[in-house]
Amino acid sequence: MKLEDTHARVAELEHQLDLSLTQWQTTFDAITDWVCIIDLNFRILRSNRSCADILGLDPRNVVGRTCYEMVHGTMAHIAGCPIPKMIETGKRGESELHLPDGRWIMVTADPLFDDRGFITGAVHMVRDITKRKLIETALQENQERLRLAAEAASLGLWDWRLDLNRLFPNEIFMEISGLSLDDANFFTAEKWLSRVHPEERGAVKRALEEHLNGTSPKAFIECRIKHPEKGWIWVSGLGQVIERNRRGEAIRMVGVHRDVTEQVLASREKENLINKLERALADVKTLSGMLPICSQCKKIRDDQGYWSNIESYIQQHSLAQFSHSICPDCAKKYYPDLKIY
Repeated sequence: MKLEDTHARVAELEHQLDLSLTQWQTTFDAITDWVCIIDLNFRILRSNRSCADILGLDPRNVVGRTCYEMVHGTMAHIAGCPIPKMIETGKRGESELHLPDGRWIMVTADPLFDDRGFITGAVHMVRDITKRKLIETALQENQERLRLAAEAASLGLWDWRLDLNRLFPNEIFMEISGLSLDDANFFTAEKWLSRVHPEERGAVKRALEEHLNGTSPKAFIECRIKHPEKGWIWVSGLGQVIERNRRGEAIRMVGVHRDVTEQVLASREKENLINKLERALADVKTLSGMLPICSQCKKIRDDQGYWSNIESYIQQHSLAQFSHSICPDCAKKYYPDLKIY
């Protein structure tokens, strides 16, 4: 090979190397997380440009300094730092850390090995997860508020994964229904319907099927179910499908249940009382208006024009009953010889 060809080949290889390094650096800087190469003394050997977004520092100003100084402003690594664990295990270390300025970061450290398999350093990555943590905190707060509200209202909450035949209920629903953990881990519509009273089973099945096939917007039921300890109890429930597959089949449904046994029994007792009062009222006979009465014999003329003695008339038109006696004036007039009074 001629010398000129050798020089050309070397120049081409140098060009390819420079191009590869440029591409690598461009890719390295395009990563939105702060990524740096550190040695086992936590010293930064190389950094991408995202440290400007995460730390507000020029990447050239962090090289040669320690990662804990740059991130935490300390003179040594802090508790929860993933690098000691990485060095100990030879595997990735990972931690979520809360910074003094209120931000949350995810820190990972992946080991770098030499040809002999010894750890020489790490790829150290920092990701700002503040938004995610705020969403998680808000979600936890909402879940806690929902739990407290459900407890205050004695509501049984449930999340039914129809595609998995699994039910995820809260404790109140387990208490109301009397379901066991085994029941919840394999839960089907047929299993639930088998607990419903035969008189309401058909209506409950129709309400569930109509909602699952999309005919009705929600499924509302009020029925008796068989509790293993309490016997038949009345429950009221409302459920709604929140997820369907591509074929339109329901795969997830959520809802609430309440034990309404006392309310149903009280309502029925009230209805029975009203019926009794209505029947009693129908039996009550009252006298009202002007009665045509004979001024001499005191007989009363009825609506058909017949004259009846006053006792018979009053008994026919009221609930009053008569027992006969004699007043002092009549006793003296008709029975002067008897000392009745």
